[in-house]
Amino acid sequence: MRIIPSSVPTSIQSNAERRLFRSFQNIEFDGICFHSLRLSEHQYKAEGELDFVILSTDGLYALEVKGGVVRRTAEGVWTFTDRYEAVHKKSEGPFDQARSGVHSLVKQIQARFANDKLTKFTVGHGVAFPDCTFEVVTPEWPSDIVFDARSYENDASLLRFLKKLTAYWQSKRQYTQQLEPREVERIAQYLRPKFDIAPTLANRADELDREVAALTEEQYERLDAIERNPRILCAGGAGTGKTFLALEIARRHVEHNETVLFVCKSLVLVEFLRSRATIGITIAAADHLHQVAPHDVLIVDEGQDILNISNLAKLDNCVKGGLEKGRWRIFYDINNQSGVYGDYEQEALELLGSYNIVWLELHRNCRNTLNIVNQTRLLTAADLGKPAAGDGPKVNYLYVEHKAAGLAQLEKSIYRLLEDDVSVGDITILSPRPLRDSIASGLTRKLANQLLTLAPTNVGRFPDGHLTFATVADFKGLENKFIFLVDFEACHFQKEDVSTIYVAMTRARVGLTIILHQDLQSTVNQSMLNNFSLI
Repeated sequence: MRIIPSSVPTSIQSNAERRLFRSFQNIEFDGICFHSLRLSEHQYKAEGELDFVILSTDGLYALEVKGGVVRRTAEGVWTFTDRYEAVHKKSEGPFDQARSGVHSLVKQIQARFANDKLTKFTVGHGVAFPDCTFEVVTPEWPSDIVFDARSYENDASLLRFLKKLTAYWQSKRQYTQQLEPREVERIAQYLRPKFDIAPTLANRADELDREVAALTEEQYERLDAIERNPRILCAGGAGTGKTFLALEIARRHVEHNETVLFVCKSLVLVEFLRSRATIGITIAAADHLHQVAPHDVLIVDEGQDILNISNLAKLDNCVKGGLEKGRWRIFYDINNQSGVYGDYEQEALELLGSYNIVWLELHRNCRNTLNIVNQTRLLTAADLGKPAAGDGPKVNYLYVEHKAAGLAQLEKSIYRLLEDDVSVGDITILSPRPLRDSIASGLTRKLANQLLTLAPTNVGRFPDGHLTFATVADFKGLENKFIFLVDFEACHFQKEDVSTIYVAMTRARVGLTIILHQDLQSTVNQSMLNNFSLI
């Protein structure tokens, strides 16, 4: 059964909930199960929570779970004794909790879809006591909505209970109607963003300072498809969330006690991801796979950098069952597939496509502003997807007569950002050349003392309050709020080498400044004219 989220949150301490969670995962039931769904509005509480919510064409049902020992006194007071022998008393019992919670949830759903007349469907509730035999016989609740240790023999017994539960409530609600599958999905999309969140890639190293970002609807769908199918090829332009999804799906596999190998080309990106990835994920560079043992799941990021026949032979040995029959997810860029490293071979992609795979695409840009997306299209003809961010500041093109003037413009522009209270750690200088050959090597002492050249040995600190410099190749897979591009030449705007400027431009989340020799202005203008129809 499809369950959301797909792994048990570490915050759930109840063994009863965890046991039921696994059973929901294992049964074949045509519906969606939501775990630990919080209610922002409740009939008589400031907020509430439902342990499990089952949504299908047969309606919507809440299941309250009570582990440990459960008792109710003659006065109606409920006592719950957990595994640590702690006793909790409540005047409200689990049946009332489930009933009031599900009706509060349905009230929100009906208000949300009132204009669509999606208001009449079967609603019900039940209570599970996985750890004890619940022998209370009373007219207050029917036995059909109770699931206890006597009933809970295996996963199949949970399936039988769900069928009995839905049949009972459908017999009680004679004037409701079945939900259409598309209506089930619409309700699911409405419920899901309330709780299913994942860490963003750009977070700082200090986990206490991490921000979170809700997954987009497209990413939800792709995660579902990735989890359901053994072999996935997922394509998307820069900024569409490939690395973010790759890390999230890796984390979920680890939660299921599977061994995961995460592979990419850049050593800098390898070390960056190691500093942020969930414990249990093995992250390796594509050139260092000769001693890697086969893993349950293989995940490849920036696949366009390593997709060639030679590398496929190495990857084949790193996943159980090999590439033809094993479980793997490869994320690659649909634009400029020769890549910065020039290692892409179309034959490799065609070979992978012959292994009974599922093809997916990402179309929603989650990183770049509209102005950055449009300017990248104008210069490279690349499809970065529809931007989710706002317009953002304009992309600045600064044309200079010589290198000294370019250096002066670079320093002036950096200081302007700092005067506007931009943190120095939010600024990165990118070049196709190493620092020694870049105009950035001439920065005055004040800025030079704050400059950190990113390398595998220090990228785990990024971003950490330093002004950073990197080559375009080393910065693949990374991003920053403000990016300066320097040292680009005419060759970088030609079709055969446009991948470098494409990668460089798409690293910027907010602001992008490009410093070029004035002789390149006509080249840039001509590229924009040629690609104007794309925006």
